[in-house]
Amino acid sequence: MPTITPFLWFDTQAEEAMNAYVSIFKRSKVISVNRAQGKVMSVQFELEGQSFMALNAGPQFKFTEAISFFVACGTQQEIDELWAKLIADGGAPSRCGWLKDKFGLSWQIIPNTLGPMLSDKDPARSTRVMNAMLQMDKLDLARLQRAYDGQCREERRAADTPGRRDRRFDRFASRPTAGSPPGTSCRLSTSKAVDCLRLWPRRPTTSAWSSSRAPSTC
Repeated sequence: MPTITPFLWFDTQAEEAMNAYVSIFKRSKVISVNRAQGKVMSVQFELEGQSFMALNAGPQFKFTEAISFFVACGTQQEIDELWAKLIADGGAPSRCGWLKDKFGLSWQIIPNTLGPMLSDKDPARSTRVMNAMLQMDKLDLARLQRAYDGQCREERRAADTPGRRDRRFDRFASRPTAGSPPGTSCRLSTSKAVDCLRLWPRRPTTSAWSSSRAPSTC
């Protein structure tokens, strides 16, 4: 039967990236390294049971947020460990559980429980969780659960006030950082895959973010 394998295009870092990913994910292994004229041309490896291939083919193409790898995590410890390792040595956090590693590849580090929370039949619960998530870079499972349970005053007020969430985050869009697209939003599909719209792929570095960001009460 046919199989589908993600195939990654690197400039010259295919082997380095493979070794980094295999060191980060516990159930992983190197399958092969293929060389031509003494240089690495392609590699094959496996992460958590998923096969990957990677090619060294020059600098013509770069990774974008249009492609990301969704990592479903069972505990906050898993989220914390993967987040720290993937942004190490030049990676960068983004919004709603997204990040870029040092090779420019995007990842989503998401708790398993987020999907059921956001698709809850009670709209007040799902809205509170959405409001909490929109305040986060790395996702905080305990805060999301408190929002779901109605224990966060900020998310509860936002859920009870029509349009409040949209107005609050609209003000971020009016203060873009040079070189960064304005605004951000996140949504969850029925297949439980988080789709953070590529409206704000990088966290702003201006003081406006820290001064205007809604404080957490979770």
